[in-house]
Amino acid sequence: MFDRAKIRIFNNHTNTLKMKNIFITLIWVAIFFISVNDRSYGQNQFGFFGSAVYLETDGVGDFYNCYGNNIGTKPFSGNLGDFAKGTGSLRLLGAEMKTWKNSGANVCEPILYYRLTSGSFTGVSLPWMCNCVSGAFPCGGGSCSGNDQKWQKNNYNYDLTTLDVGSYTLEVYFEIPGQHNGSGCTDVLYDNNSGSNYKISFSIVQTLDQQSNHFTAVANDHATVLSWNGEKYTNILKWNLEKSENGIDFTHLATINNMPGNDDYTYLDESMSKVCYYKLQSVYSNGNDHYSQIIKVVRKDLYSDILISPNPTSDIIQISGISEPVLINLLDYTGRSILTKEAESDTQMDVSMIAPGMYIIKVSSLSKTQLIKIIRQ
Repeated sequence: MFDRAKIRIFNNHTNTLKMKNIFITLIWVAIFFISVNDRSYGQNQFGFFGSAVYLETDGVGDFYNCYGNNIGTKPFSGNLGDFAKGTGSLRLLGAEMKTWKNSGANVCEPILYYRLTSGSFTGVSLPWMCNCVSGAFPCGGGSCSGNDQKWQKNNYNYDLTTLDVGSYTLEVYFEIPGQHNGSGCTDVLYDNNSGSNYKISFSIVQTLDQQSNHFTAVANDHATVLSWNGEKYTNILKWNLEKSENGIDFTHLATINNMPGNDDYTYLDESMSKVCYYKLQSVYSNGNDHYSQIIKVVRKDLYSDILISPNPTSDIIQISGISEPVLINLLDYTGRSILTKEAESDTQMDVSMIAPGMYIIKVSSLSKTQLIKIIRQ
């Protein structure tokens, strides 16, 4: 017969050995994952201690940190804002990575992989830039030690404003080839935000001069009519009108706030200069801005065929001189239409319900547009 006590001792010893083996295995697994990016472990290891994406926004380049905070001044996260299509105001210029290696290990050229919202990734190699010398990178970029190296690509120059109008997410990760025990590139590390990758969002928007109803300036008898359409631009806070007499030196003319629900905007410049130049500045909610094309206006010496009486008035005005089908608009001084009427001959309009102040009567036919200033007493 077997000795039950001996069997129990043998089983306990076997279980203890199994537990020790499992424990040792877990320790080695932990050491491996820690050592991937811990320069203090072993003599034949490599890793990284900094990564950043190089972006240019509105003509200013900056590094946006991914791993660590030792390259740029901003995080690669959140929302960059709105950028006007085709303006070159948002560019992917490249990236930078800082790596380390212990004696006997090797690091090869890292690769930045990026994609927009979805689809396949595109790889961009980051060439060697410099080695650590006496505790610092001679090519700039902070302190370092041992066999640290800096890798950088700064002239990739992908113009993101060539994308279609819409919202996007720029997603990136880094691949770092090398060899933990040798001079090859057979081992690969990934800087991928623990598998989630690094992401930052932005939007490409249209500009006023990229749509059919763009900024226009037309000279009439009493004023220059400046018009534009803001229907699609909920991300614009306001517009600034600027004026020049030589096309070079511009001064501020007026500021018009974006009013939800108001698609068409008009401003009347009653200056009587013979030649004027105008441009429109769009100011976006994120602080960016964009200028329209410059428009030259030559004022003609014309007199209106339309007569308004009485002027000033308190109730009914007579509109005479109409000889063809016209559309009559009563505008306030921001260009907002208050009353509208169609006519084919002399007519009248009741203005008794509007507040006292200065207004414009705009009479438009297929051949011309005339504007007459009136005063409601």
